[in-house]
Amino acid sequence: MLARIPVYSDENNLHYISVFVEESDGTFKRTQEEPLRLLRDNFDGISITQGSVTASKFDKNARRWDTPTVSFHYGRPQSIYQFLREKVAVNKYYVFCKPNLSGRIIQFSLHELKLKSSTSQQKLKLLKEKYVEALDLWSAEQYKNHLLRKKAVGGGIKARQQRLLEKKKQAFQKLKYSNRGIDNARERVEDFIRYDNLSAVSTEQSVAHRKARKSPISIFKPRKAKKSSEAADRDQESRAYQRFTFTLD
Repeated sequence: MLARIPVYSDENNLHYISVFVEESDGTFKRTQEEPLRLLRDNFDGISITQGSVTASKFDKNARRWDTPTVSFHYGRPQSIYQFLREKVAVNKYYVFCKPNLSGRIIQFSLHELKLKSSTSQQKLKLLKEKYVEALDLWSAEQYKNHLLRKKAVGGGIKARQQRLLEKKKQAFQKLKYSNRGIDNARERVEDFIRYDNLSAVSTEQSVAHRKARKSPISIFKPRKAKKSSEAADRDQESRAYQRFTFTLD
């Protein structure tokens, strides 16, 4: 798999990002592609050197990958595609710079692309789309697997949320039925059977003619508190005063 590398250059204070492709002989050749040309007004230069990338054919160490190797100063060596994917995921865009005097280019220096603080969210979204599309960070199969893996993770979260929601619904229904049982107990009509002294059912009234009687819950009503003797005397005096005033009128 031949790598596509974004290479930054500054020409008269104008920012250019071109795409270089790794050839079969292990060198990097420039193409005519400039995918971020319309967004270069939002660039504010690049950072200091943070590492380097070496062509896979000229890498002295044995690697598990076939793409060029990025030697990052703040991390372990990685494949260029793995490195760029991880950085794009956290909204960091890295570019490379070629040496000034070189015939055959086999190595680039690594820099982080700086953006102006006035860059809007829409332009950042467009930059990310163009950056990923221009470098082919995910092939069709890899991108499909990435979406399936992301969907599977999201599905697990949704499944847990659905289970919690079902538990809440069940608890609410149980509480609702328990409250309904209390309300029904207040309106329930109970049938009482009287027994005589011989512990037998009384035959004075047949079962068919027995009347149901309401539960004591709904029979008894709170009684009013009795007034004290002093309050009763005051009421009697007030009534006597009213009769007295009536006779005077």
